[in-house]
Amino acid sequence: MIFHFLDAVKQRNVLESLSRLTSGLGQYSPTPGSDLERNASEMLNEIRRVEKAVQAYTTARFEYELAIALRNYTAWYVRGEKRKKSLEEVVAHLVRSLSLDSKHHDAKCELARIQIDEKQVRNLPNALKLVSELKEDEALPDWMSSLVQKAKRWSGDSEIPDDNDFSEMDPSPAVF
Repeated sequence: MIFHFLDAVKQRNVLESLSRLTSGLGQYSPTPGSDLERNASEMLNEIRRVEKAVQAYTTARFEYELAIALRNYTAWYVRGEKRKKSLEEVVAHLVRSLSLDSKHHDAKCELARIQIDEKQVRNLPNALKLVSELKEDEALPDWMSSLVQKAKRWSGDSEIPDDNDFSEMDPSPAVF
């Protein structure tokens, strides 16, 4: 019983840390006048501390939240060649999240987004497969539609509706 209580306390602490790490307005977000190097170092240290804390009893939610924390860290503080390694870590956490819960829609959506948007970890076939699964579950958010179209164009699988043929139209203004 005491062990279960300690686990609950530890999980609550981990969730509080993850909440701080994933907040775009949290203490680690870059703001004018903030010490970016110190923020980056503290954020990465906190991420590593949380990773260690959940190693023994990770869940799909913990892995997803860690991925979001690392995504934010990467977006805010990682530049150049270091981005690829950091993004690969984000992808690994999302894949782990999905291996623990294959119906975790947020993880699927984020993995698809990253594999479309981020050139260093781009994987259009897998991203489109995830999008298809999200559509089947009726869980594909509206904001993903432009990303999906972009991925289809890049993979050569774009669909151009028949009503987009403007070759027969008169280009003169319709105002008389």
